[in-house]
Amino acid sequence: MLEPRFSAVGEAFEQIIGKGHDRGAALCVYHRGVPVVDIWAGTADIKTRRPWDADTIAPITGATKGLLAIAVLLLLQDGTLSLDTPVAECWPEFAAEGKRDITVRWLLSHRAGIPALDKPISSRVLIAGDSPADALAAQPPAWQPGTAHGYHPSTGAWILQELVRRVSGRTIGEVLSGVAGKDVFVGLGEGEAGRLAPLIFPIVELMRARPKEPEFAEFSKAVFASKTLLARSLNTLSMSRTDQFNDPAFLAVGEPSMSGVAGASGLARLYASLIGEVDGHRLIDPDLLDAAVHEESHGHDHVLLVNTRFGLGFMLPGGPLWPGETRTQFGHGGTSGSLAFADPAHDLAFAYVPNRMSGYIEGADANARRLTAAVYEALP
Repeated sequence: MLEPRFSAVGEAFEQIIGKGHDRGAALCVYHRGVPVVDIWAGTADIKTRRPWDADTIAPITGATKGLLAIAVLLLLQDGTLSLDTPVAECWPEFAAEGKRDITVRWLLSHRAGIPALDKPISSRVLIAGDSPADALAAQPPAWQPGTAHGYHPSTGAWILQELVRRVSGRTIGEVLSGVAGKDVFVGLGEGEAGRLAPLIFPIVELMRARPKEPEFAEFSKAVFASKTLLARSLNTLSMSRTDQFNDPAFLAVGEPSMSGVAGASGLARLYASLIGEVDGHRLIDPDLLDAAVHEESHGHDHVLLVNTRFGLGFMLPGGPLWPGETRTQFGHGGTSGSLAFADPAHDLAFAYVPNRMSGYIEGADANARRLTAAVYEALP
């Protein structure tokens, strides 16, 4: 599906796939509650040469945090969670090492001060069914909680997962399962692996593609220095091999920070249902959504070392990672090159899901930027 007024979006998408910038991908855009772009092209699996089709899904890495935010909003909406209740009230052990006052709000806005663990957690531990809860409870904060912000690549999501388990008896994936549809997973379902487009890891290209813009100078130095908070944060989840994101066993665990799997159409539809009715149903109360997309954190990020903005679980435009087209966008990107967001001011929802891993961290992928710019240029 491609409405004529979005023809330039289709042309940009064809160029990205045709020139090999992404080997396969899907793009979906909702406008005013209905899909106006729903396209896919390229190769889903380069080993088998299976083409990308309407049922293809792919790992979305850090864009999973957008799904985490939606799950937490659902629990805030039904009263299971409260934004300003300290985590330690439901999880007493978490109060250790000065963490007694950390709230759901601070976790969602990356202000908890626990972006890394002193001892990384192996993905094999998670696959085996072991929890990082004890390590999280014992970890001292890197800064006084609530006084600054810094991106939590894994730990914030893990703390929220444990809290959700304690208050509801469910995982993040189980909270989402009733609303996410058949193409969005935090915990890949049995029998779904055959639909998966494995991520491609061009390691040499990734190293060369590190951001060159002046705003990324501190980031580029710190990411390769093993003792920096940035490097420690990125390595807190230790992968046993480089293609772990393609392992159905890891994807099935439902790790809530980066194991999400989705198709673009399902992801765009989910975001569209946050800002308005889709087929007669709106997912989140407008007042709660307004609170979720209100700026909670902004300015220098203590982990990423660039300027960032966050609402409650969602990235907000601002800074070099996601300059954005408008200040009213909210969503999340991932190092897979995926990006999903909504923009209530334009009644727009967008999702791009490729299979070539990006050279940029969450949200700064050049292909996603090109496509979002084309979408906004096509709007009336």
